[in-house]
Amino acid sequence: TMLADAKHAPVNVWNQIGAPEPSVGAQQVMHQNDDFGYKARPQMLAEKKERPNVWKQIGAAEPSKAAQRVMGQNDNFGYKARPTMLADAKQAPVNVWNQIGAPEPSVGAQQVMHQNDDFGYKA
Repeated sequence: TMLADAKHAPVNVWNQIGAPEPSVGAQQVMHQNDDFGYKARPQMLAEKKERPNVWKQIGAAEPSKAAQRVMGQNDNFGYKARPTMLADAKQAPVNVWNQIGAPEPSVGAQQVMHQNDDFGYKA
């Protein structure tokens, strides 16, 4: 009798309770996942979608453009700066003493040194 019972199809609980068999759902999920990862079909560059830009969505300027501008401005200084020719350096340096209307300290120092020449070993 045991052999006769073994010939019958095994009892399927999912059919008994009227629910779809979980393996079917699992197979569907696995097929959906085949579109991603190493099994995904190769994409041509023309097919790639543009990624959403958060900065455009919130209406703000993109920070990378401002950073590029700052880096471009910084190229005018340091080792990347263009060479300065001697002709460019002809401008006299800014003299703070002339700007504030005061005599330059070196002139007063020179006068004191000349006065001191009248004394000591130079006298």
